Amino acid sequence: MITVDRNADGLLELTAELVAPVIYLDHWALVEFANRDDYREKFIAALKDTSGTLLLSQANFFEPAGFQDNDQALRIESLLNEAIPNVYVADFMKDPGFFFISGAPDSAESPEKHWLARHMLNAAVKNHDELTFSTMFTEVVAQNSMFAPIFQDMKDSVATAVASFRIDPLQLDEGKKFTPTEHMSAQHLLMAALLRDTQINANQNFSANDSMDFIHAVPAAIRSDYALLDKSWCNRLDRAEKYIADHGVRKKFAKRYWGSTNKLNEFFADLNSYKIKT
Repeated sequence: MITVDRNADGLLELTAELVAPVIYLDHWALVEFANRDDYREKFIAALKDTSGTLLLSQANFFEPAGFQDNDQALRIESLLNEAIPNVYVADFMKDPGFFFISGAPDSAESPEKHWLARHMLNAAVKNHDELTFSTMFTEVVAQNSMFAPIFQDMKDSVATAVASFRIDPLQLDEGKKFTPTEHMSAQHLLMAALLRDTQINANQNFSANDSMDFIHAVPAAIRSDYALLDKSWCNRLDRAEKYIADHGVRKKFAKRYWGSTNKLNEFFADLNSYKIKT
């Protein structure tokens, strides 16, 4: 949930909280729900009825740099505006509790922690104290020449790091012997199990696009109740979760769905029944 209010000094302040059920939509799901009126209506209704939270990451905001479709960006902004205040924004790398427990270290080359929340606050100031996603996606499309290289560099750097990890003899040996234990954080467990999966499946692809799926998948699985992800990454998460559980370690990870009609219907049924389960 995200809200803005004026404090005693007259300054606009933003308050954000992840309220269950938390839902994460990978890029394809965000586009699908924005484009199809039936999915859009069902999703917004279920989100509001369950008082849940749509979790958005920096990856969601960077993806439009790759498709350069202003009309599509407008549809996404419209969907997200309907979801307000049942949203939460986070940079999965920088902000604490997502990819890293304390967040990535601050540096001159990267934005500060919680920059996305501050961006939303600034947009609300310009929008007469009302939260809005308007321009947040169309602006990325409009400034494609600036954002696209940054987006590509991010994907390439992760893919290169994983490729090096997979062929390094020491890392290869340690990865294959990775043994989950109860004292390990969910982040450590899931990342190590997923990286081990890439090592023991030598023919498994890990492209620049897989880098984005990796950035989507790990925090979404850890911090969400329901995550709509690419099918191949749902399968990778299934294997990672099973490997962790096979060592007697029990962690709660998001239930995952991909883009088939059956899986989407299952997602809506699960989300709509959330209050009954709790």
